[in-house]
Amino acid sequence: MDYTLEIIIDEQAKQPRLVLYTAEITDEVRQLTKQLSLQLGAQQGTDARSDGRLLGYREEDVVLLSPDEVYCFFTQGQTVQARLKDSTVRVKHRLYELEEALAGTSFIRISNAEIVNFKKVRSFELSIAGNIGLRLSDGSYSYVSRRRAKAIKEYLGIANPRK
Repeated sequence: MDYTLEIIIDEQAKQPRLVLYTAEITDEVRQLTKQLSLQLGAQQGTDARSDGRLLGYREEDVVLLSPDEVYCFFTQGQTVQARLKDSTVRVKHRLYELEEALAGTSFIRISNAEIVNFKKVRSFELSIAGNIGLRLSDGSYSYVSRRRAKAIKEYLGIANPRK
């Protein structure tokens, strides 16, 4: 999508204000507004930061998370967790929100309950039945759901188009 960004310095402004001019609401505009909403979430009471980091919660502590240190996001009960090298922290975003915010990065949804950082994948197991297992560099293991297998194979460049 082609767009123009204009920043206007107004000393009378009490807080930043974003205005989007568009001829129509397209899927690209919707995607852009969702990403902006997540990135500027601190202003709206969510836990995303404009520098791309997320807030994680470990008991009473608040932890700043860089996406590069996250191995995966997964659901556990009613909460979404981020697995780090030595610990797990809770995040307040839903998986679909994280999936949208991390689109175009190394994070890929592998099942209804998990998003994996492919920079942290150490090896793959491809079974004859078509199942894909992922071994992460922290030693954990995850399975790709059948529904997501095609997208993962395309990401890996091993998809076989039907003739």
